[in-house]
Amino acid sequence: VKEALKRAREFEDIAKYLGTTESKQRSGITGDVEFVKMSGSELTLRLVGNFWHNRQVVFSEVGDFIKKALPAGTVQSVVIEDQAQLQGFAETSKAFQDRKQITEDDLNAVEAKELKNVWGETLEGPAAEFRRKKAEAEAKYKEEMEKRKELDGKGDAEQIQAIMKEKGLDMFGNAVAVEDNLRPEDILKQM
Repeated sequence: VKEALKRAREFEDIAKYLGTTESKQRSGITGDVEFVKMSGSELTLRLVGNFWHNRQVVFSEVGDFIKKALPAGTVQSVVIEDQAQLQGFAETSKAFQDRKQITEDDLNAVEAKELKNVWGETLEGPAAEFRRKKAEAEAKYKEEMEKRKELDGKGDAEQIQAIMKEKGLDMFGNAVAVEDNLRPEDILKQM
């Protein structure tokens, strides 16, 4: 099991999570996975140090690697020594100890206030932008449905005339002056 853990640390897809290089350690990424004990087919691991990636992801990836590296059935389950070890980087790193943790409620409160850029123009947050775009799309859809209902009551020639007038086109796809009010009969004569 210890040999499988050693190979996991060296495996590129796992090593990217760990603080095994000097450059990572200089930037505060010192995370590592340690063997604690093996009880029957249950393996217990410990996470130590700071991880940049989600600690649950690191734990799962290492556990899966070890299960696959050993003969089938050797390790049935992999457990963490202490659930607190799965808390994220921001909670365990000293790099963030002086910073206030921002919650979703904090973000919503900021968005509720009018945000301004450096030129004093009002900005909108992502949720407000989504609501605005949704309202615009609903209004456009409603307008299109009203036009469609209006056209459904007309004959084919009248529908064509209405569409062409709306688009500002003649029967050949050329732009026409707004004052031109061609009837279907006039269009047929031009053909």
